[in-house]
Amino acid sequence: MKIENTLSTAAAALANEPAAARAGQKNVRIGTPDGPNHGPADSVRLSNQLQNIENRLANTETFDKARVDAIRQAIDEGRFTVNTAKVADRLLEAARELVPARQG
Repeated sequence: MKIENTLSTAAAALANEPAAARAGQKNVRIGTPDGPNHGPADSVRLSNQLQNIENRLANTETFDKARVDAIRQAIDEGRFTVNTAKVADRLLEAARELVPARQG
């Protein structure tokens, strides 16, 4: 399983975004712990591109709820088993992707 750094990807895309595309940016007010409209606040602008990404992510299901419920039930009933060999293989695969190969 490969974990992508989507924040870096989005930041890189925003850095290359033309000024004309930033014209319709959305302002977001960030308030204090007392509430969003109390006391001093900072302002953040979300570009149209980031808003589009945000909307797509909001409309995308990130996990299979039925599968999670089935696994949860199997754990509760003591039927869930972990394939340790598969976990170890995937862990090594992820480590190989993250660690550059040594040349020597």
